[in-house]
Order: sequence, then C-alpha cells, then structure tokens
Amino acid sequence: MKHVARILSTYSADTFGVCSALYELGGMIVIHDPSGCNSTYTTHDEPRWFAEPSQIFVSALTEQDAILGNDSRLIADITAAAKELQPRFICLIPSQIAHMIATDCRAICRILEKKTGIPAFTLPTNSMHYYERGIFFALQKLAEIACQALPESAAPTHLPEAKWLSEEELHKLHQKKGKALRVNVLGATPLDF
Repeated sequence: MKHVARILSTYSADTFGVCSALYELGGMIVIHDPSGCNSTYTTHDEPRWFAEPSQIFVSALTEQDAILGNDSRLIADITAAAKELQPRFICLIPSQIAHMIATDCRAICRILEKKTGIPAFTLPTNSMHYYERGIFFALQKLAEIACQALPESAAPTHLPEAKWLSEEELHKLHQKKGKALRVNVLGATPLDF
C-alpha cells in the first residue's frame, strides 16, 4: 500500500489549459481538432461546465479538410457561431493535427476579425504539453491585451501600496448585502485541483 497514490495529477493538454484560463471571460474558444478534445475537457477536466456552460467548441476537422486544407469551412462555421453568440473575443487554438498540417491560425484569425468585427487571436498550443503551458499562453495574451489598451501617457507613475484588510474590515465587507467578498488568484484554475 505504500505505492498507492492518494492524489493524481491532472494530465490535461495545453489546449485545455487555455480553455480553463479563458473559461469565464465571455469569449468563444475553438479547439481546431478532429473531435474528442472538447468532450474530454468538459466532461473530465472542467467542473464549472456542469453549473455554468461556456462557449468552447471543437472544429470537427475532417480527414478531407486536413488533406485539402479546407479552411473556408472552419471560417464559415466560426463566423456563423460568432454572429449568433456575440462573444467578447474569439480564440482559435490548434491541436496536434492542426499543428502537424501547419494550419495558419493567425491568418484565419485576421479573416475572422474582418468578417465578424470581434477581436480574434490564436495561441501556440499543440496538445502535446501539460495544461500549465496553455494557462501561461492565455494569461500572457490577456496581459498583452490589457497593457496595450492603456496608453503610456495614462499609465500610473507608481503603483499604490498593497493594503491588507484587518479582520474587522473583512467582517464588514462580508456583511454588506449584495456584495460578495471575492479573491482573484492569478493563474489558478480548477485543473490545479
């Protein structure tokens, strides 16, 4: 019994890390994959899916699409879904098949932006690395977007000093009706647990 593991680590792929990091941000995430990635992620790795669905899809890349490079079907499907769902952004992430056939996800994202008017981006996933790498890619992209939105002239010259709340202040915040006390731990997702 000394070789029995009590806690097993989650061996989710980097694509799942991206989905987990962007889950609640109102974007549409499309895993460019033949099939299976989305259902594995939602049914095995993502506990939030049962209480709060998200706009995470799989492109259902067919063998013929992969061989002939039929990106127009992918673009048409994403465009139709985006026009109906109106996400805040579109994130196209390749799996190992899309990575192997060298799908130009950046070009597809530029086309999607022009067709939908919704910001679109891709991240360098390939489903061959652990979820932590995908979380890193997603958070790095969010930081780039956030920093890009703030002009240098409006950037603060100094950051305010961190303030730790006393027990009394925490209790007062907790007692206020309509305002829940929340803590944001950057980079933490349910995949870590």
